[in-house]
Amino acid sequence: MIPDQTLNIVILLMNVLLGGLCFGVARGERPAPALRYWGWGLLVYTLGILVVLSSGLLPPSLAYFCGNALITLAPIIAVRALFWHSATRLNPLWALVVVLPAIGVLAWNNFFGEFRPLLNFVAPTLVAIFAFVFAALRLLIHLPPDVRATVRLVAIVSLIAAALWSVRLLFLTQLIPLNDPNHATVVTVALAIGHLLVTVAGTFALLAVEVRSMEQQLRSQARRDALTGLPNRWAVEERFAQELARAARQHIPFGLLLLDIDHFKRINDVHGHLAGDAMLRCIAAALAASKRSEDLLARVGGEEFLLLFVGADTIAAQALGSRLTEAVEAIRFEFEAQQLSTTISGGLALYPDDGANWQALYATADVRLYRAKHRGRNQICGPWNAEAG
Repeated sequence: MIPDQTLNIVILLMNVLLGGLCFGVARGERPAPALRYWGWGLLVYTLGILVVLSSGLLPPSLAYFCGNALITLAPIIAVRALFWHSATRLNPLWALVVVLPAIGVLAWNNFFGEFRPLLNFVAPTLVAIFAFVFAALRLLIHLPPDVRATVRLVAIVSLIAAALWSVRLLFLTQLIPLNDPNHATVVTVALAIGHLLVTVAGTFALLAVEVRSMEQQLRSQARRDALTGLPNRWAVEERFAQELARAARQHIPFGLLLLDIDHFKRINDVHGHLAGDAMLRCIAAALAASKRSEDLLARVGGEEFLLLFVGADTIAAQALGSRLTEAVEAIRFEFEAQQLSTTISGGLALYPDDGANWQALYATADVRLYRAKHRGRNQICGPWNAEAG
């Protein structure tokens, strides 16, 4: 049988190693607050155990109170880590309501009342059970959509931790008596190993949440234009495939409107690229505010935007194009004490009349865009005027 002291040393070392791992990951290029709080929870718990074990060096009452107070705080810190990737946040007032009574019991037991060793264990254990059960239930009720599976795993680990603390409490309070010393040793070792496994599982579950969250963030960034915040060409092509499939099933019309800022090179040459960037952001905001909510606006080139609109026929598409050109023409913004303005031109292509795939529709919209440029700019060229003039 493994000696209790050896097992305690293994648990403490594992907590320190896992806490260090959490801090190491959290100090990377991408902040990971959940792992940082989890690491602090592990280290505070370890420190609490070490302080309790130092009762031969410190006054016993002080060692028992300080050590068990740290053990009481550890699950609260861990719960903050568990909540980080959910819609729930740890309420500091709630934490005080839970922790302060337990610390008060510890102070009374170690300094003022009749000393009862069992109270030093019961007080932090009840806090841990309540904290982990509460965290698990809140996580299961408010599962974040992007990391649902991994957060569910975190909630399950939290419930297992609460169950282990509960079983240990039942044995130590003799609610489940163990008269045979051998059985008591087996239970102690089993609970210690269970605690070790839960600590490891919790750490790696949070790591899995962090990895999944990072994947979602990278995927989102890959679909976004860094300057304007609009979707990029990849995102609009992905949406195009969805609309193409829906149009084939439900015969819902849609189209592409390719927009280009008029004389944008002149703005960059005369006022500088910072002015050009400011204008791109301003135009992106104006277009986004003027489009319909169901349409997708993207930046697909240096000064090119593309609007994928759905459920609109030729007349509605013409009205939409006019609204967008008017919105841009009305823009006035200052850059380095100079008031700048511009216009846009556009080419519109409708599915299926102008093409049945991305390449065909985009090529038609591009041809009509340059036709609008040749006709004097600040206008939309579409099926209604494609052959005129």
